[in-house]
Amino acid sequence: MQVEFNQSKLDEMKQKEEGIPSSDINIKDDSLIVSYLDNCWEEARKAKEDHAEIQVLANMRQIDGTYDPEKLSAIREIGGSEVFMMITNAKCKNAANWIDELIFQPNVKPYDIAPTPIPELPEYVMEEIFKEAIMGIIPVLAKEAQESGVAPNNQAIMSKVAEILPKIQDNLKDIAYEKAVKLAETITREVDDKLIEGGWYSALKKTIPNVIMHTGFMSGPTPRKRSTIKIRPEASGKLVPHIVEDVIPTWESCNPLNIYPAPDSTDINDGYLFERIKLTPMMLQELIGVPSYDEDEIRSVLDEIKEGKLGDWLSVDQDKADIVDAPSPVAYDSKKVDCLKFCGSVCGEEILSWSDSVKDQNGDKIDKILYYNIIAYKIGSHVISIQFNTDPLGRKPYYKASFEELDGSFWGKGLPQVISDVQNVCNAMARAIVNNAAMGSGPQVERNIDRIPPAARADNVLVPWKVWDSTSDMMASNAPALKFYQPPMVVERLMGVYVQFSKIADEHSGVPAYAHGDTAVGGAGNTASGLSMLMGSAARGIKAIIKAIDEKIIKQSVERQYHWLTERNEFYGMICDYQIVSGGTMAALAREQMSARRIEFMNATANPIDVQIMGTEGRKYVLSETAESINMNLDKYIKKQEVNQTNQQQEQGQPGLAATGASAKTLDVAGNPVVGQDFKQ
Repeated sequence: MQVEFNQSKLDEMKQKEEGIPSSDINIKDDSLIVSYLDNCWEEARKAKEDHAEIQVLANMRQIDGTYDPEKLSAIREIGGSEVFMMITNAKCKNAANWIDELIFQPNVKPYDIAPTPIPELPEYVMEEIFKEAIMGIIPVLAKEAQESGVAPNNQAIMSKVAEILPKIQDNLKDIAYEKAVKLAETITREVDDKLIEGGWYSALKKTIPNVIMHTGFMSGPTPRKRSTIKIRPEASGKLVPHIVEDVIPTWESCNPLNIYPAPDSTDINDGYLFERIKLTPMMLQELIGVPSYDEDEIRSVLDEIKEGKLGDWLSVDQDKADIVDAPSPVAYDSKKVDCLKFCGSVCGEEILSWSDSVKDQNGDKIDKILYYNIIAYKIGSHVISIQFNTDPLGRKPYYKASFEELDGSFWGKGLPQVISDVQNVCNAMARAIVNNAAMGSGPQVERNIDRIPPAARADNVLVPWKVWDSTSDMMASNAPALKFYQPPMVVERLMGVYVQFSKIADEHSGVPAYAHGDTAVGGAGNTASGLSMLMGSAARGIKAIIKAIDEKIIKQSVERQYHWLTERNEFYGMICDYQIVSGGTMAALAREQMSARRIEFMNATANPIDVQIMGTEGRKYVLSETAESINMNLDKYIKKQEVNQTNQQQEQGQPGLAATGASAKTLDVAGNPVVGQDFKQ
């Protein structure tokens, strides 16, 4: 097996990679940049630890069905039940599955690339369209002149062309739009190919549960080396597998616990942002040779890993390990190291203090007063990469969405927060039910210790048919040696409270129980149409979440991938002013609801009276529209039936439909024409 490496791709990536600029910052003293990044990191870490991190961990525990340490300690202090009802887990899991099902539909992309209403194509494309229009009209004018008896000549034809030129120019807009639509289909295939290759779809799937939990993050496109096996023939004709290493733009889902925004940030592109990345030695090794990464610094980091000098960990690592039931990070010597990825704007004066000879990504001199967007990677005291962010708008390669967006806040609100009070009440009722059932399962016993023989006082076990020894009452009080009390069983009343609050969880979460399999709906939900109406109403909350994912993650990330492709020379000429349309998911949801309505209408009109009103053609139209809404091609079946009927008539010596001019009729199993639903002719 042979190994190849696409060095030309590396050179191209170095010059044109979006987010990983071609203009690196060569620093003269690592200590200054390290000090700057450390100060920013401490600010961001403390701000998150005091606020968002606490809530994210609480949401994770609630989904996992784990009490926080303080509450668990209080429960154990009274010896109560530790049962935890997994209401939040069910709601989050089914909400994520619901959204996943709507976004990732078969043969439907969650996005589309379409031209603007008046697209601006490249000049040479417009010139080609204009020439094609002129060359297409000249033969028509020449033929018209010939039919009128006038000998065609170039001067007369060109004079006629000049007369209709304004109309041609007006038609060019429609022609240009049609051309832009065709080009859009081509660029869409190219974009989708890169998204699939870079893992965009799988990253989006992993991001959805985090959106439900609290706030979901996705990053990309980030260039990374990838190895693929390609089968190629040798000179002898033998097929040999080749390992081809290439650099491709990749996409990843980011754990919200690893994202640290600036303390006063309200959005991704508002203030600086850190991502805490865990890298293995092999992952670091793969960065050697990738543009914008310092090979010497990477090798220094690899040396320190062997010496165990980079084993940093935070308190959140222990909390996360407890929730996912993983080994404690302090219990073993991990070879993974923390890499801090910094994305933010830095003052020109600060950059000049790192290196006085650096120029910006456009080759211009650094201005002390202006701010510049940079991306830096720091491991310990080593900066393995630092460069300008060449995105034209200075956008960071990150995207986020929340279950509920909070205006003026970087972090949103997760579904566990929305139903946390309901979850706590249901847990309290469940613990009370278990405790009450345990206490009410048998009697409580009171013993008169003075009447129990000393040898039997240590026997505290209550079993059936047990014989109790007792002495005479020395005080003559006639009090029995044993008294039995039966604690009242109030489980049914507690269950009533639990059921009511679980219904409140349905309302607050927007994910009702009947949306994920509960058959005890009642009321209108006992009918198919009523349940469909309830599902439509319940989908309103899901629509809002999907809209946020569409606008803040899908649209923005696909737009970045589209811009990444537009910088490539091989795609020159395919580009005009396109727009990324992320409404495919909402349209699919609307189609699903419309399909249900059409099926209801078809069933409601399936009676003799309506068939007589609509006629055969009307019924055929209803069936065709309904079949189309569920991806069925009814025309194929109808045409096949017409052919079979024609063949049958020809075998019987009757003229076919084409000869008689009669239209095809629907036949029953006996071959008789069907009229209506229950009548035959």
